[in-house]
Amino acid sequence: LHKRGVGLQHAVLYQVWAWRLEKDRRDFDGAERVWAMGVSAEAAPLERLKTQQAQFHQRMAARRADKRTEGSPDDELSLEEKRAVWWLARQRRQQQQQQQ
Repeated sequence: LHKRGVGLQHAVLYQVWAWRLEKDRRDFDGAERVWAMGVSAEAAPLERLKTQQAQFHQRMAARRADKRTEGSPDDELSLEEKRAVWWLARQRRQQQQQQQ
């Protein structure tokens, strides 16, 4: 989606992307870069994005201190945001089909 310029101004793109990197791939540096890209792009809602980035930093600090933390990024996404992710993925599939 990012490479095609889809959803660049939507915080949910960066939230889900960073979540996938953090939880699925354990790519914490990559997740940090994605959070920074979202803030740099001023993706909306920006304050929520910044709050979740701060929560990510807290999880990473706890991880470095070898502590377990409560709450996951998945819990932080509302149903509306999960639907937005689905919509963005659908848009991407449609664009790919149109290019074929």
